[in-house]
Amino acid sequence: MASNEVLIKGAPVASKAKIRNPVWVVVWSFFTLGIYSWFWWYFINREMRDLGQAQGSQELGDNPTLSALAVSLGALIIVPPFVSFYGTGKRIQAAQRLTLGREEYNGWIALLLLVIWLFGITLYIPIAWGYMQSELNKVWKNPNVTDPLTPGLPHPGVPTSGYGAPLPPTAQPAPGTQPQAGVAPQQPVAEQPTATTQPTEATPTAETTPTAETTQQPATGAAQETAAGQPESGEAAPAAAPADWYPDPTGQARLRYWDGGSWTQHTAQ
Repeated sequence: MASNEVLIKGAPVASKAKIRNPVWVVVWSFFTLGIYSWFWWYFINREMRDLGQAQGSQELGDNPTLSALAVSLGALIIVPPFVSFYGTGKRIQAAQRLTLGREEYNGWIALLLLVIWLFGITLYIPIAWGYMQSELNKVWKNPNVTDPLTPGLPHPGVPTSGYGAPLPPTAQPAPGTQPQAGVAPQQPVAEQPTATTQPTEATPTAETTPTAETTQQPATGAAQETAAGQPESGEAAPAAAPADWYPDPTGQARLRYWDGGSWTQHTAQ
């Protein structure tokens, strides 16, 4: 089925959503006699729940499993599927309001499509599901809400610590050097001009007076080191470059993610 995965920005754990083709949602629901729609119902509610967590809103639900049970086993007692249908529609409206600033999902249109499906007017083809997915796609296509996933590369939205975090990349020694046991790799820093004169050992005497050269203090290590994992601004990719993976300007990894305005901490070996 044609779909495009995206990553929800700000979710506590790296959470994906799918931009699904509404036509295929309808086709698969019809040819699987509704079984596909049970799983689809769970996933769209799970995606909205994760979006609610990212947005700090309680309007997008918190139990997608219960929603899926309502439209599957709950159909045996008739009422639960209609309650879940209404609740999911309200969540789609809330998701659009939170991310697009407006509500485009029309609950009356969805209800009409549901009724004509139940009465067999559309030959029991669940067009309502396609309508709901098409409205959700408007949320997931918003670049302020989601980031595209690059196949084969870790996504910058994946947490760097805690549950769901990938293992850190293995530190590689500089070419031509051997790693030293127990010594952490040093953070690359921008090349600094060095003094051409070397200090020489001198015996202090009564007539010796300090000069600018002898009183110059070495710069502290903190002043020469950049923050760990943060490349210095203005390096490599220009501000006009689109968000993507580029060669790491710090040399820490093979690739580093440029978000369109600045370098991030997300790298790939």
